[in-house]
Amino acid sequence: MARYLHIRSIVRTERTGSHQRIKWICGLTRDGSHWTLTHEDAVSQVENGICAFYIEGPKDKRYDVIVAMDVHAHRYLKTVADTHQPDQLLFLPECPYVVHTSRRFTPRVETHDGVFVDWCCFGLEDISRVRNLSLDGLFVETAKSRSMGSTVKLEFLVQEGQIRADAVVKRTEPGSGLALKFTAVTEEDRPRLGALINRFRYSS
Repeated sequence: MARYLHIRSIVRTERTGSHQRIKWICGLTRDGSHWTLTHEDAVSQVENGICAFYIEGPKDKRYDVIVAMDVHAHRYLKTVADTHQPDQLLFLPECPYVVHTSRRFTPRVETHDGVFVDWCCFGLEDISRVRNLSLDGLFVETAKSRSMGSTVKLEFLVQEGQIRADAVVKRTEPGSGLALKFTAVTEEDRPRLGALINRFRYSS
């Protein structure tokens, strides 16, 4: 079941395209902790059934947030009350937490000690601990080195069930591990990947 999250603020861009006007969405969980998601991550989470979002208007009226598509097939967030622009979302205040955040930052969650992944690269297979994880990729702890751009087959060993993905090596840290970027996640496994991320993102 998707988490239902209240968007309280946003970070705007200077662009005019409907799919380019919002950079980040922000809010609070029930325990009061702050969360942020890039616009792209939020669209992905809605489409994959991981999260659903809403905003509150005057007199606490709720407006559900949906994914729309512009004439160029670009996906973007808007409320059910909007037409072709995310006007209701743009009325929200500016989020103070990520205004100065680097454009290259992608929210990741620390996975503590309980997440392992079976990975295979050039016919060599190993099982490694996952240090952190996001919808874009992960960092695996291993003493084995792989060259940049190497392709990797992944299968997570987690309680959420089978999660399979393809990835490429984006960065190597000798003696520490490999930063991997997802290139494909099996369609039926995407909701389980989202559930795995949320298990750590919203844990106290």
